[in-house]
Amino acid sequence: MVSREERLSTERILGEMETAHRKNLHPAFDLSVFKGKHFEPGLTMDATGTWNIPIVALEHEGEFRTYSGDRLDTRYWLIEGHQRYRYLNALHANGEPSREHAVFILTIKSD
Repeated sequence: MVSREERLSTERILGEMETAHRKNLHPAFDLSVFKGKHFEPGLTMDATGTWNIPIVALEHEGEFRTYSGDRLDTRYWLIEGHQRYRYLNALHANGEPSREHAVFILTIKSD
């Protein structure tokens, strides 16, 4: 396994990264949970527009299978950082400025 840190735009994260809970995202609810609160991820993301600890994603050039057997043709699968992902989605849906965010990317090499 190889790891690297990249900076990805909000659009790339939300467009190219899947999570098992993606279809259950509720931007208005997540905005009410995190915005203006004195805990993470809202505290840092409200102040800086990004998170203070990179999220972690698995990269694969094929397809991912979910625990329910669904096949997903996506480049990244979110491993850690689900609350940060939820709040990023809520901020984006609310029309707040987008920017780049640090992501730790894990890649399995077959060599």
